[in-house]
Amino acid sequence: KTYVIVGDGCLMEGVSQEAITLAGHMKLDRLIVLWDDNSVTIDGDIDVADSTDQCARLEASGWITRKVDGHDEKDVEAALKWAQKQKQPVFLAIKTIIGYGAPKIAGTGKAHGGPYGPEEIAGIRKNIDWPHEPFEVPAAIEI
Repeated sequence: KTYVIVGDGCLMEGVSQEAITLAGHMKLDRLIVLWDDNSVTIDGDIDVADSTDQCARLEASGWITRKVDGHDEKDVEAALKWAQKQKQPVFLAIKTIIGYGAPKIAGTGKAHGGPYGPEEIAGIRKNIDWPHEPFEVPAAIEI
């Protein structure tokens, strides 16, 4: 399988429609696209520039789509297993909150790429119950 990860801004690019149309037309059943559906672009909320129903867009081009809770590990795992069995290109609309856990900027354009600062970082660590030191990868995480 070939996996592609895209964001809201990626789907706004014109070339994405060309790729979507070709993949659907050719029934590229080894293609699985994971869309980080966080409703935010580098310029702010997605609704300042786009109101496209992305699932309907891809379905119209011959894809099969599924909505997924990106903050539910079991839902993501089930969707990936389901996607691997499909006989046409798959588009997983994985709903997430950008900057998840950040006390003040989660879900906003400010979480897109700006510096978080010590207060936001401390808040994230607390909100997601992350006790490890910076750059420490716990042994329980397997690569």
